[in-house]
Amino acid sequence: MKRLLAALVIFISLPSFAEFDACKDDLYKKIRFSKKTISVCTKKIEVEVADTESLRALGLMCRESLKENNGMLFVFEQPQRAAFWMKNTRISLSIAFFSKDKKLLNIEDMQTLDESSIHESKGLAQYALEMDLGWFKKNKIKKGCRLTIH
Repeated sequence: MKRLLAALVIFISLPSFAEFDACKDDLYKKIRFSKKTISVCTKKIEVEVADTESLRALGLMCRESLKENNGMLFVFEQPQRAAFWMKNTRISLSIAFFSKDKKLLNIEDMQTLDESSIHESKGLAQYALEMDLGWFKKNKIKKGCRLTIH
């Protein structure tokens, strides 16, 4: 627990996360995300939850893979125009943005280590769900589907 708190203190006190290399410093291995079961439409999945600014900034950086039907759920304090990029992200991902009422707004595909593209919600998002690239298409998840947090 002391290591985790120390890692979080270091992480929070960084002058600019954009300049910090979490992969090089193995910070991502020291931070543990809480886990939840959620459903998108009728598809049940396991997610790690990023519900603080520091956890959202780290996200899936440095990971080499995701288990099948596993992802990361980003939870924002207030609905907002959410924007994501792929700094230090070694897995190509698809991201779905959900409104405050947990309705799917839009899905964007994001390529490995692409720091030049910004992927934004089309509307005010309270949640964002990152899964392996193509997961939403493969599972026939479309605009209007709902997110359920169990």
